[in-house]
This record gives sequence, structure tokens and C-alpha cells, in this order.
Amino acid sequence: MYRLITFGGLAVERDGNPVPALSAQRKALAMLAVVAASTPAGVQRDRLLALLWPENSADRARGALKQMLHSMRRQLGPEEVVIGTASLCLNPAQIESDVACFTAALQAGRPDEAVVLYAGPFLDGVHVDGAPELERWADDRRREFKEQYSAAIEALARAAEANGDRIAAVEWWRRRQAADPLSSRVAVALMTALDASGDQPAAIRHARVHEILVREEFGSSADPAVAALAAALAHEGIAHPSPTGRLPLMTAAAQAASPPGTAASLIETRDRLAETRLYVDTRSLPVRSRWSFKAKLGAGLLTAATLAAAAWQLNGRSNRAAPNTALEPRTVAIAVFENRTGDTLLAPLGLMAADWVTRELARTAFVDVLDVGTLYLQGRSSNGERTDPRDVARQSGAGLVVEGRYYRTADSVWFTASIVDVAGGNVLRVVDPIGAATAAPLAAVDELQRRIAAGLGTVLDPRAKFFATPAMRPPRFDAYEEFVIAQDLYWRGAFDAAFPHFRRASELDSTFGTAAAWLTVNAAGVGRCDVVDSVATSLTARHTPLAQWERFTIANSQSRCASDWEENARLQRARLQLQPKSSHIRWTLAVAYRALSKPVQVVDLLAAIDPARDLGWMSGQGKVLYWRELAAARHSLGDYSGELADATQLSNLGGAPLAAAYFRARALAGAGRSAEVLLTLEKVETLAPEPGLAAGINGRMRPHEVATPGWVLYQVATELAAHGAPNEARAIAARARVWFERSAGAGTLSPEQTFFFAHTLALLGQPAAGRILLDSLLRVDTETVELRGAIGALAAADGDNAAARRADVWLAAQPPRFPIGMPTLYRARLAALSGDSGRALDLLEALPHGAHPNDIALLHSDPALAALRNTPRFSHLVRPRR
Repeated sequence: MYRLITFGGLAVERDGNPVPALSAQRKALAMLAVVAASTPAGVQRDRLLALLWPENSADRARGALKQMLHSMRRQLGPEEVVIGTASLCLNPAQIESDVACFTAALQAGRPDEAVVLYAGPFLDGVHVDGAPELERWADDRRREFKEQYSAAIEALARAAEANGDRIAAVEWWRRRQAADPLSSRVAVALMTALDASGDQPAAIRHARVHEILVREEFGSSADPAVAALAAALAHEGIAHPSPTGRLPLMTAAAQAASPPGTAASLIETRDRLAETRLYVDTRSLPVRSRWSFKAKLGAGLLTAATLAAAAWQLNGRSNRAAPNTALEPRTVAIAVFENRTGDTLLAPLGLMAADWVTRELARTAFVDVLDVGTLYLQGRSSNGERTDPRDVARQSGAGLVVEGRYYRTADSVWFTASIVDVAGGNVLRVVDPIGAATAAPLAAVDELQRRIAAGLGTVLDPRAKFFATPAMRPPRFDAYEEFVIAQDLYWRGAFDAAFPHFRRASELDSTFGTAAAWLTVNAAGVGRCDVVDSVATSLTARHTPLAQWERFTIANSQSRCASDWEENARLQRARLQLQPKSSHIRWTLAVAYRALSKPVQVVDLLAAIDPARDLGWMSGQGKVLYWRELAAARHSLGDYSGELADATQLSNLGGAPLAAAYFRARALAGAGRSAEVLLTLEKVETLAPEPGLAAGINGRMRPHEVATPGWVLYQVATELAAHGAPNEARAIAARARVWFERSAGAGTLSPEQTFFFAHTLALLGQPAAGRILLDSLLRVDTETVELRGAIGALAAADGDNAAARRADVWLAAQPPRFPIGMPTLYRARLAALSGDSGRALDLLEALPHGAHPNDIALLHSDPALAALRNTPRFSHLVRPRR
């Protein structure tokens, strides 16, 4: 049975996997979408011809449709998926579609089923060249389905209110607001629901957020009813604490009110609107959606960029390092170009120009350019204003800065740029102005970067007669606009929101190799390895010429999806040779070495990074990831004093108390100072989650729902048990249980927290109670390897060998999926808990490419593998490699 996916994209799947034969056939997929979204009687052939082949003659269009149907029959099997003569419809015996199921659920009065099926806008990011009527048709249907989806959510919210379920009402109204963030009527309804649930502060905060969005989109104030309700709530003067402890998924930029009269750039406005759609608390989603592969922030071992961005977004603050006075004379910072045109439609051009110059200069070995993420995280302030370029340069240790402006004449846009000495403030070179037609302003950016490169050549080496980069053709303006929006969202942690923009950029301009390469990075980061394969296959089939950097990037994404960390490390080393001072590449190489259990190399790489100077592409909170890798590497080496020093330094920097407490407690447990562990964790339950601690834990879990005080207590308990302190381990695990139970009582226990609550109970000798918790998750998601494997492991620990064997059989039958090796790891745990140590070790040694799907360093403290710890083969597995 095939399944057509039209919400959130366009694809045909079978058994949950994309059908390769159709992945690159955009027009064939579009035809299926049109047929699926038609009435039960089907869609007339002539209508399809007008939508898909408007420029062809009638005969040629009919021939093209006939050939398409014949090709589809050949690729998908003998049974036709599209049936009919004058009118065509989908064959319900061969293929189902999400849009048909969505419509049927609404007609049957089941709005809860409909909202689960709506995974995103209809045909989101889908474009078919030469079919403008199809675009208009898709826009109309997109609006229609969104309205139906919104109405379904609203019906669920009203039903929850009528049933007195105030928490559910809030959750549904939050989701309704995410679908229509500018609706004052919905804002009032959400605020009313929040007040009814006892969370007046959240209701008042939402009024402020709504006012910002309306002002920036329409240039006017929101409906007075919103402000009036906020004022009434504030006047009551009752400050109820939030019953859920939610952290809104909004950046500080989106929460801060812009000063009156501030003209926010188009890119910032679109960015804030996109991120506001993430404001919905994901606990409002049905459990199946929350565990959905497509809905996760991270998958596998993420790159540094995605991990740092996740921490930035979820903490919502910057904590920039103090300016660094040790400036590198050959390091260059590129600033966002200042818009002097007076035209807000040209506002994205300043970021595009800076992005282009940064990327093209980074391809050379002549200068060292700050990592491009620095441009997106530090190039603008929280209210969208362009930051002082020299401040950014000083913070990152750059001795030179390129700053520029662009102006508009009657029919042209003109760029100017200067190369400035950061220390003295002297202008060293002025770049001759370069212009292009207003209709195609990007035509000037490559010549602009070539002139900047030539100017840098004369500054850095006066003997050089000429220095320039190879000429490159910039992409289409609309493609680059999508790309910089995607980059901005990506570096700020909104990975799902960035995904369609990367895809749209690569579709709008098939020659835009950088967009295609970054689409694979984003896809690998959210576990969409099918997209990685599709992009690589498509580029090969089209013989698209790619620069060396893009080839490295795509190959790197493929190696991540295959869990081939040796290949990943090889590629990162090659990239580091091209840009030896890039802390981003050093970081990602360290992540690969961590996966390969090579902590010596991790320490060597990270010790060469100055976190106060070199990590401008990470936020202050994102830097937790730097310390996490460094502390974990020292722990693997048994350097507990070094790990303690890292924890102390992180604590002195401030802003990451949970991480500092975790590193300190883990080091003390390793050093056998178990009594001090209890003191270190004395007040840890009161601390906020820190996503960087758990980013990349596996392909299904959201870091901000994992890295909680309860999770830290559980992890420390396993460390204590592994290092011979069972009594202290039990005491810490008991505290973890109390934390999870308190969350359950408050209604905030997410699936991720439920997962580790179950493991905590098993650690306390209650695996049966843990199985009951996990069974509640399995009832709504039967295909998740982590759930099946964990339930099997708890069954084995409880002596239920039959259930453990059933789990092993299921795991053994699973096809390879990202992250590779997860079924094998769980089968090893089952074998160890069932007393078959030899088989457990065989399975561990058979992990694909020798890599743990999460982190091989976790093996030494895994409670399920405790029986293996004293065996020589297991000691060899966990011993650091060279």
C-alpha cells in the first residue's frame, strides 16, 4: 500500500519510506496531489492538462499525461495507482493520501484525527516550473485546508473548555494561535484560557508578543481588546505561578518590543513570524505527533551548528563574551551591509551580500573569515538593528572588518565597502562602487566580493600584484532570499521552520549548489536522510557542477546518515585544511572523534579553541556544548580533575548551572568521591533544562525535554553505580523519581521524560512499573525502535524472557534507519540482561562502522550492560581509541 503525503511537502511513501522512483519526478507527484485533493468523482483529464502542461498543445499534453501514467505503472507495480478514463482518481486499493484521510476525518466529525494528519501547509515548498495555474490552484487549496485545520483545532479547544479541561483548552488554543499568530480574536481566546488555567503571567506575556507581531506586520496596533484584557488581568494583581513551567519556543528577538518607529527589516519580520509559529508548546500535540520522526529538533549526533542553535533558541538569551583584545591580524569579520535605499523590500539584500562575501572568501586560503554562523547570530541585535561591525570583530578576535552600504538610484542598486583596521579604527581600503539593475541586484555581489578580496590582498601582502577569488554566478534573488531566511532560522535553532526554505531555495535555482548542500545539512540534522539521498542522487543525475566545498558538505551529510564517523572525520579533516582556523569545523571534527571514542583527539581540538573568542557562531548558552564535549572527553580519559576544572570554569562564566552541576557530579562519581556528589546536586531540582546537555541523544527525542534535572539525576545515578557506589546511586535515583513524579502530577511529563522516568524506576529495581509507563507510549507509536527496545530490556530485567525474545525478533527485522545501529544496541542490551554475555558482546562489536548510535562513551555506565563490565572484550570496547 502506497501513501501520498501532501501536507508539509510532497512525497510518495511505502512502509514509511520514500519511493525512490518518484522522489525526483516533481510533475508526476503534483499530478497525484491534484487527483488526491479532488472530489470523490475524480478530476477531469482536461483539467490536469491545463494545470500541468498549459503551454503545450492539447495533443502533446495528452501524450505527456499518458506517458506519465504509463511510467508510473511501470515504476510502482502492475496495479494502477490512478484509475479512470475521462476523470481520474486514486485507486483506494493501492494508494491512500493524507489529504483524503484529512477530509474524511472532518466529514465524520473527528477533528482530533484531522489535526494529526495535518503535518504542515498543503504542498509546502512545492514548485513546478512552467505551471503557473497549478501554483494558483495550490495556493487556493492551501488556504482552504489551513482554514479547515484551524477550525478543527478551535472545535477541540471549545470542547475542552466545555468539558472543564482547562489545561487541554490552553494547549489547543496555543496550537490555534500558532496557525494564525496575527488573529486578535484567537489571542484573546488563548489569554482567556491561560487565565482560566491559573497562568495569568503567561496571558499577559502573550498580549505583548501579539502586539509586537501585529505592529511589525501591519505597522499598526493590535485590536484594543487584547490590550484591554491584559490590563484587566494585570489589575487583578494575582501572580499565579505557571502550572506547567513552560518555556516558550521564542527567541529573545521575538519577545522584545521594538522601539516605536523602528523599521524592522523584511528578513527579520519574516523570521519572527516563522519562529512565532513555533511558539506552540509541543505538549499540546498528540503523543504520536510528538514522537514523529519529522517533528524532532535533532537526530543522531548533530553538527555543532544545529546543537548550538538548539540551545540558543530554547534558552532565548545571548550572554555574549566580553570583547577579546587579542586580535588576529589576518582574520576578517564581514558585517551585514547597511540598507540606505529606503526600500524595505531590499532589506534582505544586506544579509545576502554579507553571506555571499563570507562564503566566497572562506573558500580561499588567503584570509581567515569568521564562521558564517557568527554573521547570523551577532550581525543584528535582538530588535533587528544592524550591530556595530567592530564590536562583533573584537568579540571574535578579528583584526579586520569589512563593512559596507548599498544605495538606490532610479533603476540601479550600488554597493560600497571599506576594509577597516579594528584596533585603530583606520580605513585601510575603500572598494570601488559596483552597481546592478534594481530588478537583479545580486548581479553585483560577486564582483563586490572579488573587489573586496583584491583589497584584502593588498592589505595583507603589499607585494601581491593581484588577489581575487574565482568568478561565481550568484543565484536568483528569490532563491537567495529563501536561503538567508533558512540560514537565519537554522542558526537560531528553528530547524523544522528552516527546512522548507532550504528546499525552496534549491528548487527555485537548480544551479544554487550551496542551497542544495545546506538542505542536506538541515535534513540530516532533523533525521530526514531520505532527503539527503534524494538531493545527492538528483545532483548526480543532473550533472550539476559543484564546488569543492559543496561536495564536502553533501558527502559529510551522507556519512552522518550512514553513521560512518570515520568517513565523516576524514571529510572534516579535509575541510579543516581548507579553513584551518574555523572553530566550527574543529567542533564538528571533535564530534566525529567523540563518536569514534577518540577523546585524546577531542581534547586536542577543543583545547585549541578559545570559547570567549572563537565561538561567535554559538550563543552564550550554546557554549554549553563546547564544555559538554570537552568534559566528556576528559571523563573518558579518566581525567576527573580536568573535568572538575571544566565544571568550575563553566560555573564561573554563569548561565549554565545545570550543566556545571552535572559535569562536577559526574567527575566526583568517577573519582570515587560519592559523598561529595550528594552535596553537589543538593539543589539541582530547582534548575531549568539546558538542551545542550542532551542534544543528539537519539533520533526521536527533543533535547529541551530530555536535559532536565530529572535526567541529570538519573545519569549521575548510573555513573555512581558504574563506579561502585550503589547506595549513593540509589539515593540519587530516588530523587530523580520524585522529580519525575512531581512533573507527572503537574501535567508536564513529556514522552521523553516518561521514557527516562521508566528507566529510573528500573534502576530502583522496579522494571515492571517502568514497562507500564513505556506501554502507554507504545500504544500510540508502535514503530519507534527506542520504545520497543526499552520495553524489551525492562521485560528482560523483570524476568519476562518471552517478551524479551519478541522484542529481539522485532528489532532484528528492522531495516536500517537513522540513527544506524539503534536496533543492534538494544539487542545487545536484551542479551546482556538475559544472561547471554557472549551474544551481547558480539552485537556490540557488530555496531555499524564500530560507532555507537548515540555516544560510545555511554556504554561504560549503561545499567543494562553492567554484567559485561569486568570482561576483557567489554573493556576493550570502552577503552579510548587512538
